[in-house]
Amino acid sequence: MKIILLALLALTPLWAVTVYTSDFIPTLQRTHFNGFEGTSGITQITDLIKVVGVNVDDSISSWLVAEGSNSWYHNGGDYGYTAITMSDNSDFVNIGMYVYNGWSDMTSVYYNYQVRNNGVVIASGSVLVSSMPSIGIGNFRYLGFAAESTPFDQIYLSATNGSAQSPVNGSYQALCIDGVETSGTPTVPEPATFVLFGLALVNMIWIRRN
Repeated sequence: MKIILLALLALTPLWAVTVYTSDFIPTLQRTHFNGFEGTSGITQITDLIKVVGVNVDDSISSWLVAEGSNSWYHNGGDYGYTAITMSDNSDFVNIGMYVYNGWSDMTSVYYNYQVRNNGVVIASGSVLVSSMPSIGIGNFRYLGFAAESTPFDQIYLSATNGSAQSPVNGSYQALCIDGVETSGTPTVPEPATFVLFGLALVNMIWIRRN
């Protein structure tokens, strides 16, 4: 039984994502940055950070801005969500951004997220705005994600009012983001053959002791 349990633990991916509500990426360690200073459109790519509006009609706005002249905001809200990837299909290790929303009363506004790796949801949840510390730029907050084991390659986001939601369920939402930043270099998981060799060694030791 011990050997079977070890095998299952070794072959099961250890998904772990830490959610941050304060800036955890030092500027000097930043690897990519997208401040949405380009032209309007439902797809924005700057410095390899690709931001796409799913089920929306517009994207770039100058109404709510944390830095520069523009931010990512769907004027009037929508029933879609925002998807963030790297345009070269590489993984994220650390990613963070300024977040805001289109509601004047933010006591029950939630920032909803889904973190995915190769199409599999590895982390999901919602953060209540009133529980997030102010960053000193209007009513903007900070939201970030860090891979603690295997890097991830996609983030879905939305901002809903009244209750926490999945970002992809089609609820009315009014997310605004700005200053998307990344850091870190994706690591390559150790091949499974090395894990199996380690298990074989453990197996021999266990047999001899018993």
